[in-house]
Amino acid sequence: MQSDARNYAWVHSNYYPETFTHEVSNEYSSHWNGPMLYDSFSVYSEALERSGKPHKAMIRFTVGYTLDSSGHLLIYSLTLKVL
Repeated sequence: MQSDARNYAWVHSNYYPETFTHEVSNEYSSHWNGPMLYDSFSVYSEALERSGKPHKAMIRFTVGYTLDSSGHLLIYSLTLKVL
């Protein structure tokens, strides 16, 4: 992230809460308690490199999480997918 601060002059993002989804998967394991859960929402981001090169993308941000055997929340994945 420190490197990003040196490379980009600015970054602007718009979050779309109406695109939020919550999914309960059929993924189970002896390493956790219950199914794997996924929460997602869409984000439109624009960034400008210090060199002047622009970047624009609509992305889907997804968090995969579950509970361990003692009931603590565990995040298993953070995913950004360009739409």
